[in-house]
Amino acid sequence: MKIISLVTRDRISSLADDLLIHILSFLPTHFAVRTSVLSKIWRHLWTFMENLHFDDRLWRYRITSPLGNSATNDPTIDHTFDSFVEQILYRNQNPLLNFRLHCSELHDFSRINGWIESAVERKVREIDLFLTERFSGQLTSRIYTCETLVVLRMRMPTNCNLHIPTNAAAFPSLKILHVSVAVTSLMEELFSKCPVLEELQIDGITRLPENVFRIHVPTLKRIAIKIARRNIFTYFHCFHVMAPALECIDINDNTISIYTLNQHSLIKAKVDVGGGAAEFLSDANHPAIQALGIRALCILHVVDSAKFLSLSASTICASFLGVFFVLGK
Repeated sequence: MKIISLVTRDRISSLADDLLIHILSFLPTHFAVRTSVLSKIWRHLWTFMENLHFDDRLWRYRITSPLGNSATNDPTIDHTFDSFVEQILYRNQNPLLNFRLHCSELHDFSRINGWIESAVERKVREIDLFLTERFSGQLTSRIYTCETLVVLRMRMPTNCNLHIPTNAAAFPSLKILHVSVAVTSLMEELFSKCPVLEELQIDGITRLPENVFRIHVPTLKRIAIKIARRNIFTYFHCFHVMAPALECIDINDNTISIYTLNQHSLIKAKVDVGGGAAEFLSDANHPAIQALGIRALCILHVVDSAKFLSLSASTICASFLGVFFVLGK
């Protein structure tokens, strides 16, 4: 009888170090660090990663993880989230492509600013920042002057102070900005100070006493606005978008705000408005439905030059009510 010998080969570990590091970069950092116990080949690979992703929700999960109670077996690493982040940043001194930080628990705001500043010092190109509403403090000003930052996504708490520089442009290289915040006049100032911004996404609620919000970005090509409000019949706002290079706009607004555009090259428009009024749209005599219908028509007029137009069912329904009201006058 012929015996066939099967030799088990570790094909992954035989890959080039650069490829292994690239694979690790897709993992949350505390999972990537765990690979250091696999073999000598893996022991220090995580220290060369260009993407760092810290999430305290995953840190809570580690307590019940079948892999053990610590994110790594390295005895020199402290097993609190804050200390873990700082020691990883200390050991990984390479330039960063991506720095992601998700904090759903309360942490010392000065330490969070220190982590962001560490990423800025390493010429980070992309930052993804999520802070729970329980935080309060002032975001480090060094993030505004980072010359290598190209992409910034941030969900900031209402009580976070954005100390925007007054004498210079902010974000000199920033092209993509996604913000999930309370829309205030301070954000107007922030957008206007981005000299090369091409994509802007706003996801939040408006807190403007005068209910007028101006977005003046000459280089802007794509904008998405998502506005949520519980009492859709009490509040509505005006958004003046002054972006002559604008090509794409995506409006998702349950309050059906008033929009004006200063552009000449719109290619694609997507409109989803009136979702918060869906239960009232069947009642044309509702006190505010007629006003919502008129505002929906105004939005369609603003984007009617787009070559490609996508409308939600609630947008079409609200627009029809506006048409009926106009014809009935």
